[in-house]
Amino acid sequence: MLRMNWGRMAIAGLTAASIASGALWGQGDIPKEARDAFTRAVAHHKAKRVDDAIQEFLKAYAADARVLTFDDAGLLDGAVVALTGRLARAPQDLDVNFKLAELNNIKGYTDESSKYYKKVVSLAPQSAQAGIAREELKKLEAAAAAAKAASATAQTTGARGPAEPAEPEPAKPTPDEAAQARIQQLQEELEQAKKESEETKEKLEKLQKEYDELNKKAQNWYFYYTRFFADPANVDKLRSGQ
Repeated sequence: MLRMNWGRMAIAGLTAASIASGALWGQGDIPKEARDAFTRAVAHHKAKRVDDAIQEFLKAYAADARVLTFDDAGLLDGAVVALTGRLARAPQDLDVNFKLAELNNIKGYTDESSKYYKKVVSLAPQSAQAGIAREELKKLEAAAAAAKAASATAQTTGARGPAEPAEPEPAKPTPDEAAQARIQQLQEELEQAKKESEETKEKLEKLQKEYDELNKKAQNWYFYYTRFFADPANVDKLRSGQ
């Protein structure tokens, strides 16, 4: 069975420096292995081969997490939908629960990924997937605790008067946290762009429909108009005021 974690922390750490500095990513500096696997994943997705698409996508992600900046043609969302459908038919399927945990984790949906990781541990506590799930749950819990602490610090600082000494700045995020935050931001921007594209498409379709209807009416009017004047009797009636 495919192991789908592949050292995510190590991968993110390698790319964190360029993320934190705001460096722009291009496909040229992403390994060919990652780009080729991503291309195969998208091809499988378009051909409705869900399992193959997930496998190749995870290979690409393992090779370089920056593949999340590419247009996946709806692969991630489609895979989650397909797996969710499978889970409805087989709620105890360990592999499906684990894949849903991993994909939701990649997408940045921490609540969903935590739910599926916990289900994996519950279904097969001694399995390899459960070992990975426990490690990922620790990371998610640590990130949530850090976010909560940062929020509490910000609220406390804001409530104090100007005479209060400034609180020390919260610790800077680790390379992995910075990488994951940047990846999630890019994913949200991609989803927003897709949504706006769909809205534009709907508006164009509506305008095209209105145009077609008006054009049809105009053609009908012109047809009857020309037929009316083609009859000399009708012209004579108009001239005589009838």
